[in-house]
Amino acid sequence: MTYNTLDGTKGFIGNFYDGNYSLPFSYWVGFVIASFGAATLLLSILGVLASMATNLFTLVMMFSAGAAFMVYVWIVFVGTWRSASKYISKGYGTAFWGYLVYGILTLNLVSVLAEIGNILNY
Repeated sequence: MTYNTLDGTKGFIGNFYDGNYSLPFSYWVGFVIASFGAATLLLSILGVLASMATNLFTLVMMFSAGAAFMVYVWIVFVGTWRSASKYISKGYGTAFWGYLVYGILTLNLVSVLAEIGNILNY
């Protein structure tokens, strides 16, 4: 599950961000499963907030939920990328899997940037 001895002072998030967890764990648990859960939770929160009267509090809560999700996405993206780098450089398995994860992460980043561009064009 891990590549290195985990730094006890960093905790789970710090070690994940540094790529100290294995590539399968980082990709499947952090990037795929937890991201799906976080996105579902965010959409649920935004749905509830959107149904409330639009006031400053509601807008601040919606912005805060979106900002928290973006921080989560950044941590997962960087941690998974670093895990793939360690997987390749230290020869934990065939380099194919590390490069495949690089490709998937890159395509996801391009997709997100394109979607942001679409939103800004409205």
